[in-house]
Amino acid sequence: MSHFQDYKTAFEKQRAKIQIPADCTAKPPQYRLPPGDLVDPRGWDFSWWLTFKDRYYVVCHEIWSYRPGKEPTRDYLSFHYGPITHVDANGKIDRNPNNPLVLRICKSTKSCEPPHLHFLKPHPAPHYDQGRVEGLVLEDTNMLQFVKAVFRARAEKIGMPEAMGFTLR
Repeated sequence: MSHFQDYKTAFEKQRAKIQIPADCTAKPPQYRLPPGDLVDPRGWDFSWWLTFKDRYYVVCHEIWSYRPGKEPTRDYLSFHYGPITHVDANGKIDRNPNNPLVLRICKSTKSCEPPHLHFLKPHPAPHYDQGRVEGLVLEDTNMLQFVKAVFRARAEKIGMPEAMGFTLR
């Protein structure tokens, strides 16, 4: 079995265990494979969108690469929670990094950007790198951990730092 199939199977099992709140719509996750070998793809692109009735949304996006004989590498991640500011004529949410947000955790190896987070203010600042974040290893954060924290923050009316267990310096 390919690493992609392992990833997809593990995600689907974990997603099935999540209780989606009544005010939330979770769209089916999207998996995109590059053209070519579908048996053992050399990478994949994943995104999952959740929207709330109060016009907030979560998007989890990851890009993975894989070389035979090695473990897959998560080259890009963006876990974003914030208000919907614009929807295009096709109903697609504008995903501009300058949009207002509650929390975004992101990383891109292609642009040599180490894991960091943005809290309450969009790109480019403030830009909290791992040295300014205590209680959470940004590189190890996964999308289901992030989504569950959003659900908890909304249900308990607490902040995302408390829901995710981190503090900022």
